[in-house]
Amino acid sequence: IDDIIIAGNDDLATFREALRLFATGVGRRIVITGGFGRLTEPLIQSGVQAGYGVRVHPHYTVRTTAQLARIMPLLKDENKRRNIVHASEAEMIRQVMEQMIEDGALLSRFKGTVILEEASAHTRANFDNYRKILKEEGGLARGRVYKVVYIQTPLQQFRTKATFHAAFEDEIRNGLVQGISHTIDYQFDNVDEALIARLIGEMWRLIVYVAIGQKQSTVGQVIDK
Repeated sequence: IDDIIIAGNDDLATFREALRLFATGVGRRIVITGGFGRLTEPLIQSGVQAGYGVRVHPHYTVRTTAQLARIMPLLKDENKRRNIVHASEAEMIRQVMEQMIEDGALLSRFKGTVILEEASAHTRANFDNYRKILKEEGGLARGRVYKVVYIQTPLQQFRTKATFHAAFEDEIRNGLVQGISHTIDYQFDNVDEALIARLIGEMWRLIVYVAIGQKQSTVGQVIDK
């Protein structure tokens, strides 16, 4: 495996899973995607509530729930948000992942190889921009298959897999890229209003993505986990 791709999200378990794979020798590097989008605020919340500091601005790191409570209302205002949050989702995920790593050698390897894609605001852009990175690096050269694992939350993994196939349609057909869908275990023991809202939201995004041609149908394909 060449790369482990984290499609921008706010579920810290996906970051831990990427690190688990990386620690066992899966992947030469981790690629983190995400600019600013609908999950930026939840990502900050998730990180701080789990005990990790999130540096949202070169001069401001959110470390406590009290700090979080002060800035969250301000993030609802786009003008104020731009003044407060300068870090991309990919950068904030990188910060959290570094704090998760306890092994010094693993931390050094992670820091030395991690790649950030910081311009995308949705899943298709995650992969389109990653594809540009590979082309600039010469990773899509003939004569070898570039193998990647991509990770998203279980609710979003189906759309992520289909979107990956759409973004890399030509490369997959020509045997230049192989994508492996991988996600975390998800427990549906507690079905609450928040989960139902996320499910409805994801169904709506699937409909929209098909309508605008940003994904291909993958009915019958199996998500690995």
